[in-house]
Amino acid sequence: MRILLGLAGLAVALLTWGIAIAVSQGGLPYLDKDAGALITWLLFCPAVLCFLPLAGMALQRNPVAAVWWVAVAPIAGAAHFFIPASLVPADPDPRWAVWVLSVLWACPVGYMALRSCFARRSAPGQTRRPTD
Repeated sequence: MRILLGLAGLAVALLTWGIAIAVSQGGLPYLDKDAGALITWLLFCPAVLCFLPLAGMALQRNPVAAVWWVAVAPIAGAAHFFIPASLVPADPDPRWAVWVLSVLWACPVGYMALRSCFARRSAPGQTRRPTD
C-alpha cells in the first residue's frame, strides 16, 4: 500500500510541478511584463520556504509523506498566486500581499528551526532529570 501511495504521490507531483513550471513561463494580467521574477516568486515561494523543508524533515521517518509534501507544494503556490490576483479590484498594487504571504509561508519552518535551536539535548547514555 505504501508503494502505491508513493507512486500516486509521484504522479501527482509530476503533474502539479509540470503545470507550475508552464504557468511560470506565462504572464499575469495585473502585473507588467517585466515582473517575471515576481511571478516566479509567487508560484515557488510556498515550496521553497515551507513544503520542501518539511519534506526533507519527513524523508527519513516517512518517505511517502515526503513525496506528498513535494506533490502538494505547487498547489499551495497556486493559492499564493491567486490571492494577490483577487485583491486587484480592492487595491491597484497588490505587491504588498505577496511579501506578507511570503513571510507567513516561512513561519512554520522558522518556528521549527527556533525550537530545535533552543531544545535541550542530553548526552548519549544520560537521562534527563526533572527540574524542580
